[in-house]
Amino acid sequence: MKRLCRAIAVGASLSATPFAAGQAHAALDTFQMVRSLQLVQDRIAGGDHAALPMQQKILQMIDRKLRESGPEDFADRKNIEALLIYAMSGGNPITVEVAISRLQQDESTKPLTDGVRSYIRGDHKTAAAVLHSIDPRTLAGDLGSFLALIKGSMAGADEPKLALTYLDTARLLAPGTLVEEAALRRSLPLAARLGDTDRFLRASNQYVRRFLRSPYATQYADELVEGIVALYASLDLHVIEDTIAEMSREHQRVIYLRLARTAAIEGLRELSDFAAKKAAEFENVATGDTDPRAILYSNLSEITSENGAEILARLRKIDRAKLAGPDRQLLDAAISVATGIMSPNDQKPPRPVEVSAPAPKPDVPAPAAAAAEPEPPMATDIAAAHPAPVSGATSQPDAPARAAQSDARPTMAALPVEAAASPEDSLPLVDETRRKLEEIDKMLAGAK
Repeated sequence: MKRLCRAIAVGASLSATPFAAGQAHAALDTFQMVRSLQLVQDRIAGGDHAALPMQQKILQMIDRKLRESGPEDFADRKNIEALLIYAMSGGNPITVEVAISRLQQDESTKPLTDGVRSYIRGDHKTAAAVLHSIDPRTLAGDLGSFLALIKGSMAGADEPKLALTYLDTARLLAPGTLVEEAALRRSLPLAARLGDTDRFLRASNQYVRRFLRSPYATQYADELVEGIVALYASLDLHVIEDTIAEMSREHQRVIYLRLARTAAIEGLRELSDFAAKKAAEFENVATGDTDPRAILYSNLSEITSENGAEILARLRKIDRAKLAGPDRQLLDAAISVATGIMSPNDQKPPRPVEVSAPAPKPDVPAPAAAAAEPEPPMATDIAAAHPAPVSGATSQPDAPARAAQSDARPTMAALPVEAAASPEDSLPLVDETRRKLEEIDKMLAGAK
């Protein structure tokens, strides 16, 4: 209740005149402002997107407060801890550097501040070494949960089991908060990488039940789809179906479309067909509308099958106007590859491959198609100022407080039409086709 009252007081000061707002930020201690920030971030994690503007205002106030602070402002240890929490929350690293340089540190605070400073500089090797001996469970207040989160993030690249241990600690120390949301979301790729099916399913289900309305749920969806594909051989599709069933109908449709697309690119025909059929269940049956993406994805994995002519005919019937740019290019490339596989007598002139500027993510259709997946609001993902990779694959970093990540993608080059395949070279052609589809998907959507 005290934290709620403090957040309300801060919010009220933000709606006042600039002079009054300046007085408010000067009157509040750093730890009071950071606690208010945490409360707002926790509301955002729970799905209160209306709190996003307040978060940005509080971040600005904290930044200004820290830049103006002197050594005397950090006489209270709670303000030092608040500074470190702000740093690990994705706060302005320049401001953090300035504030830390003014601290009069003792032996009890120096290792922690040195480690956090290395972390925000992106020197994770040094940060991990300095912070190694500090047990997050021995720290007071929220500092321990934040430290556990960044230690888990840094350990993920080389020690996924240790990283999961730290992420579990972060969740235990801060249940129901943005810390737990981030820890759960980051557990998915680690569990998939370790082949820990039970852990992956448990974390997936917990996230759906607690944080599906978070602005970061789209990142969760990406990790969920990639994990299902990676663990497909050991997963029970009925369990996955139960987890996805906890979502709204629109969430389910988007997840299944993404899954169908990724599985098709990976050549997992059974999984792609399953996901495409599930996605089709959410179409408008009354009007007979069928999402062209579901048709495209469900047929991608069968391009090299014995039903090539039938698949090609289905692909050519897809209304390109109802696809977003990347999927139009994927359709054209698939038609080009399918045409090359067929014998000359069965071929029909393929449509030219359209080369165009990058378009929205492939699961967001053009205006003429089904309703687009809503874009998440800007938010501050904690412990992500300089995120460490959690796997050997390239991953998109979470958005820090100070700037959004760019989403530029290269333009796809036109693919040459393959020569007709003979029985002797059919297997290499299948491999080459899959390789090209994988390359297409990398360029179009960064799904890999």
